[in-house]
Amino acid sequence: MAGRAGGNFALFGHSMGALLCYELAHVLSALGRPPRHLFVSGLGARHIPPTGPRLCDLPDDELVTVIAKLEGTSPEVLAQPELMQLLLPLFRADLEVWETYIHHRGPLQVPITAMGGRRDPGVGLDLLSAWGSLTCAERLLRAMSLHSCAKWRKSIAG
Repeated sequence: MAGRAGGNFALFGHSMGALLCYELAHVLSALGRPPRHLFVSGLGARHIPPTGPRLCDLPDDELVTVIAKLEGTSPEVLAQPELMQLLLPLFRADLEVWETYIHHRGPLQVPITAMGGRRDPGVGLDLLSAWGSLTCAERLLRAMSLHSCAKWRKSIAG
C-alpha cells in the first residue's frame, strides 16, 4: 500500500478496523507517506486497555449474545448455527487482537477524528475523546447515537 499511497488520502476504520488503520497510519508515516487524516469510529483509544472479562474466551452462546447486542450482524445470520460455526472463530480472532493489543507508539502527526455512538455500551465518550492524546495534530470528536454502520446507513436513509 505504501507504494500506491499518494499524498492525498485519508484512512477510515470502524471498530476493529479503527485499530488497523491507526497502526497503518503509523507505518505509512514512518515511510514518509502519512495519510492526511485518520477517521476512527466505534472503538476507544487503544492506549487505554479494555476492562471486563475477555470476550474472546466466552462460550459460544455467550459470545453470540454479545455479537447480537452490537447490532452489526443480522439476526438471520446469528440464527444459522452452521454459519455461526464458521464465523465464530473469525469473531474470536478479532476480539483477541483487540483485547490483547499493547499500545507502544508515540503520537501521530496526523489529524484524528473519532466518531462513536452516544449509547454505545462498549465505547463511552471518554474513550472516544482519548484518541485526541494519540495525535499532535488536530483532533475532533463526533458523537452519534449508534455503534453499527448498518444502523447509521438506515438512520441516514430515513
